[in-house]
Amino acid sequence: MGNGPCIFLNFFCRVGYPSFDGLIWGFMYMRILFLLWTLLMLSCGNEGGKNSAGEKVDLGRLDSVKILDQTILKTHDEVMPKIGLVLSLRRRINARIDLTNSGAEKDALQKISFALTKADADMMKWMRAYQKPLGLDTALSYLSGQVKEIDKVKMQILSSIELAQQELNAGK
Repeated sequence: MGNGPCIFLNFFCRVGYPSFDGLIWGFMYMRILFLLWTLLMLSCGNEGGKNSAGEKVDLGRLDSVKILDQTILKTHDEVMPKIGLVLSLRRRINARIDLTNSGAEKDALQKISFALTKADADMMKWMRAYQKPLGLDTALSYLSGQVKEIDKVKMQILSSIELAQQELNAGK
């Protein structure tokens, strides 16, 4: 039994398992089955340039969708960290409202507080409503609308921050 290529195979031959030749045919049989299974899976896969319904996909539209999606996420990631500043400024403005006796100044501060509150609320509303589009057909129009929405929220946040900082710096 010491004629085999390795001790492992000789062990199997000693305990009554198939001979070395039988193992080679078994390995070859398994390789052939694996190759056939792989070819079957690849042939059932999605063809390039077609969606799951078999319709031709416009790769230019697909790139546009990716670009719009990246633009939306970039804008969100740029503005979202500023929400902490919005909340901090709102607390400071509200504290000034409590200390102010003048009606006109109190009204101006309340408008700034409202602008900060609205900016925060609109960002949260947008985040809850945003969804990745499912189909390419509706994706372009949906994402174009979302770019406008997130830009509007961005401008709201930035303008309310600027307004609050101007007021707080002027009131020092």
